[in-house]
Amino acid sequence: MGIFSFLFGGKYTATAKYEALLNRRKAEAEHFDDFAQSDTLARYYELDKLVSSADFAKRVDTLKNEKFSQTEAYRKLTDYTALKKDAEIKDYLKMSASGKAERTDRILQSASYARYVELQALVASPDFAQAKAQKDFKKSEAYRQLTEFKKLKKDSDIRFAEKTKDSTPYRHYKSIVGSPKLQTYEQLDTYIHSAEFINYRREIEDRNRYRKSEECRLANEYEALKKDKDIRWYLAAAAKNEYAEEKAWKLTFEDDFERLDDKKWSHGYFWGKALLGDSYVTENEKQCFRPANVTAGGSAVCIDTRPEKCSGKVWSATRGFGTADFEYTSGMINSGSSFRQKYGKVMVKIKAGYCKGLLHSIYMVGEKSAPQIDLMCYGAGRKDEMTVGVRAEAGKSQLHRVDGLRPDTDYILTLEWDNGKMTWAVNGTTVATQTTGVPDVPMYLAIGSCIVEEPKAQVAGRMCIDWIKCYAK
Repeated sequence: MGIFSFLFGGKYTATAKYEALLNRRKAEAEHFDDFAQSDTLARYYELDKLVSSADFAKRVDTLKNEKFSQTEAYRKLTDYTALKKDAEIKDYLKMSASGKAERTDRILQSASYARYVELQALVASPDFAQAKAQKDFKKSEAYRQLTEFKKLKKDSDIRFAEKTKDSTPYRHYKSIVGSPKLQTYEQLDTYIHSAEFINYRREIEDRNRYRKSEECRLANEYEALKKDKDIRWYLAAAAKNEYAEEKAWKLTFEDDFERLDDKKWSHGYFWGKALLGDSYVTENEKQCFRPANVTAGGSAVCIDTRPEKCSGKVWSATRGFGTADFEYTSGMINSGSSFRQKYGKVMVKIKAGYCKGLLHSIYMVGEKSAPQIDLMCYGAGRKDEMTVGVRAEAGKSQLHRVDGLRPDTDYILTLEWDNGKMTWAVNGTTVATQTTGVPDVPMYLAIGSCIVEEPKAQVAGRMCIDWIKCYAK
């Protein structure tokens, strides 16, 4: 990287300029969405659809020239009149109005009627005839069933259902229920009795109807709206799908760090609080985590690593938890108890100082220590580079070097994580893409600084996060 690139920002858009662009685009997208719900635009679309429709043009012509007998409304009236005389529809309407159909259906679906049909079949069977011929018939189960059948046969509901179910009106009723013919009749009936039809007929039969119409006024209103500057802006943006990217994402988590919200963030590694109720570090780390090293306010959270003696818990894969003395302190926060997400977009505005051996990290991890998605790991290499990628089991990690960075400079880092693809960007410039080894489990956020090897010189540094935002598609 050349000296001019280093001094003047290099390959990335200036952070202030990029953030201003994001904010402007967000404001415009919000205005776009707000205007999309406005009465002004709704009226424009309403009139655009109306005035541009063949129906509107036809209505203008109708107002001037057509007679009622030439209209679609008249054809519907004719169809309605014919259907109203149809035998099936007439019987349907009578049966519905009288309640006979509903009563018959209820009886035919009842347990009593089902028992009646069952007994009717039984008393007509050869087995019943044989039982009836026996001397002790009146003491038999068959006789009891015959008695029950006769009683049910005299039941007023069953008598009514038996009489009605085979009648022509009821058969017409059943044949037409749910039929296209009945649906057409009901739609026409609603239309013929609507104010729309009644008023339309009254207007079209009025010789002065054109002079009394709204069509001219509506057309003039539409033309005025077409010239409205907000509508012209909205339509141009919609035609280009200008805010597709902004509209594709829904905010799921954010923090601007006016304070450190303990409902969102916990100190240290997630499993420290979950298992121990205390913080710990892994055996290769040379610092302990302290909440005092994490400060929030002034729209940023900062993590300071400094020379400072302390003691704390250490996790060893072979020895388990123990205690150790440290020469350095630092900080770590995580969202493991409040927020996890699979796939989506994460954006972070960050500034980190450089000190060889001090690693500043922002990453996502799930229930296991791997895989881990690195949004940023800074401090392991040159001061102008960081790594991003996925840390997995031994030999399977995929890390990508990103250069052109300046210490103690604000950058906006973006991770887009989808099924089968991950993309990292700095100030809107794509810096890495990965399509293999993409994690597919919900993960939480972790932000911290650590020292992973014995420092050759004194280590101290700060990492600050202005804001963090997470989205889902």
